[in-house]
Amino acid sequence: MRKKYILVITAFLLCLAFILTGCNRTYQAGNFSHKYIYNAPMIGVKANTNKFFVNNVTFDLYIGLYESSRKQQYNPWGDKKVVYVIYACEENTHHLYEVNDVVSDYTKLDKLFYIKHIDEEQALKEEYGFTTNREDGVVYTHRELITVPEKVFDSQNNSFSIRIVTYVHNESIGGYRIVDRYNGIYLGYKFINKHQVKIDFSPEGY
Repeated sequence: MRKKYILVITAFLLCLAFILTGCNRTYQAGNFSHKYIYNAPMIGVKANTNKFFVNNVTFDLYIGLYESSRKQQYNPWGDKKVVYVIYACEENTHHLYEVNDVVSDYTKLDKLFYIKHIDEEQALKEEYGFTTNREDGVVYTHRELITVPEKVFDSQNNSFSIRIVTYVHNESIGGYRIVDRYNGIYLGYKFINKHQVKIDFSPEGY
């Protein structure tokens, strides 16, 4: 009886650890891909098709900046001004910028093509919360339509990423310091012809 009790408790703890530290879990349904990194901003993408004209690669972007159950604890950088920026990046070029790098204008970075930004005041609104459960994975509240900048496909590297980079405003030097750049979704693509591409929505986020 004692041994059975220990086994039950052990199984429960293992399940709990999996839920709480579910780092790098991916979820996919149809042309939907995103990656769950525990206690970090998240993004996902979804499309009704995987074939697009290069000048109109448009799909739904899902954004979750805090887990709804943890909102009261959400204040990672104290009283510093935080901004979240969404980029489309050519393959491997996101490594051009590292944590603690400072930029003067986050909308004009080489090889990181600006899509939108979310300031801290917006980020703490209910629409940017998300929840997780074992059945549905990640459930987002916020969804919007985005168009991938056409320049992403100029290099024809057959892959690109949609990623979220977190900055804090550094008033002493008048710029923005990167504090997190690690969450993104890696998407492959192939040219069907010179005007059209086929996107691979496999969950290869990193």
